[in-house]
Amino acid sequence: MRSVVVVGGGLGGLAAAALLGRAGLRVTLLEGAPYLGGKSRRLALKGQRIGTGPEFLTFLGIWEEYLARWDGPNDQGRAERIADLDLVRLPKIGTYHYRGDVCSLPVEEDHPWHAPWMRYVEMHAGFGPDVTLLLSSDWKDPRIRPVLRRIAGLAKLTTKGYLDSLSWLPDGLREIIAIHALDGGAGPRNSPALYAAMPAVIATEGAWVPEGGLYELVLALARLAEAGGAELKMGSWPSA
Repeated sequence: MRSVVVVGGGLGGLAAAALLGRAGLRVTLLEGAPYLGGKSRRLALKGQRIGTGPEFLTFLGIWEEYLARWDGPNDQGRAERIADLDLVRLPKIGTYHYRGDVCSLPVEEDHPWHAPWMRYVEMHAGFGPDVTLLLSSDWKDPRIRPVLRRIAGLAKLTTKGYLDSLSWLPDGLREIIAIHALDGGAGPRNSPALYAAMPAVIATEGAWVPEGGLYELVLALARLAEAGGAELKMGSWPSA
C-alpha cells in the first residue's frame, strides 16, 4: 500500500495524515467542510475570536511523543519548529460554587478543603503517566500490563460510584470533582470512574492552552501534515 485517503480533517485525521505522510505514503486528506478542525473551530463574532471544541490540553506527554514520532532520526526537533506551538499552563482550571462555598481547582492552601484535596491528588496523580503510556505505546509493550492492573479496580465503577466511596471527601469537593466527567461527554452517573482522577491529573501535570487559542493546535497539525507530504482537500464532498 503506497496511497492512503484520510477521511475527516479533525485533530485525529490531521495527526494521522502527518504521520502517514512521514512514513512515505502518498496521503490525501478529505474534509467535507470548508475548514479544518472538526468540532474544534475558530469563529469571529462582533470582533471577538471564539474557539469551539476542547478548551485545553492535558497529557502533554502524548503531544511530545507525537512530535518525536514525526521527527526522523536526524531531524533534531524539526517537528516542534514546524508546529510552532507556544503552550501556556493555566494557573487553575476553574472557580466553583457549591451551596455557598467557593473553591478553585487546584484548591488553595488556605481553603478548608485543601487537606482532603491533597490526599485526593496524591491518590490519583499517577494516572497521568499511566494514561500517557497507554495512549502512546504499542499494545505489546510489557509496561502496559501493570498499568492495566492498576486501573482494573476502576473498570466496574462509575465516576459517581467511585467518588461516593471516598467518604473523607467533603460533599462540595466531591461534587466539584464529579462535574469534570462532563469533559468526557457523559455525566458522573454514566462515565467511567477513570474520569474521577482527571482533576488530580490536571493539577499535577497541568492544563495547557496554546497562545492564540486551541485552534492553533489544528493549524500546527495541518502544517505538520503538509510538511510530511499530505495533500489537504477541504469542501471535497458533494452535498446530498
